[in-house]
Amino acid sequence: MAYLGLNPEAYVSKIKELQDISSSFNGVDVNFPLRTTNGDIVTVSQSMQLTVSLNGVLQQPNTASASGGPGSFWVQGDQLYFSEAPSTGDVFFGHVQNSVVNNMDRSEIFSESFVANGIDVDFTMSKSPPNVHAILVTIDGLVQHKDAYTLTSQ
Repeated sequence: MAYLGLNPEAYVSKIKELQDISSSFNGVDVNFPLRTTNGDIVTVSQSMQLTVSLNGVLQQPNTASASGGPGSFWVQGDQLYFSEAPSTGDVFFGHVQNSVVNNMDRSEIFSESFVANGIDVDFTMSKSPPNVHAILVTIDGLVQHKDAYTLTSQ
């Protein structure tokens, strides 16, 4: 069966943990610098690219990116804003997910089928993928985990 959905080879998803800002919570401030754990500035186009947890409770992103919209947080530039100031002692955890288009030539995407005979375990592809992450293996329509197969170059 063909894979349906976004081409997994054409998009790379990068998930990075956000810097813990819990020590800055004072019950008054509502905006905080948005940084990764190694101090890199984070800028996203949508608040929905963040997963934010306060005291272990996931917070709803504000899709309007303003204080008047629904949701408990939003992003403007490299700042994270909360609709209500987090209290002293509140615990923050978050991560950001950025999707990067890989500029792949669509002609590079192809599908191959092999018929198993119960004996052979090696199959030769007509094109060499760059790595194991660039292929999607299915057996009878079931996607196989990367540990279920190996990729060797010739």
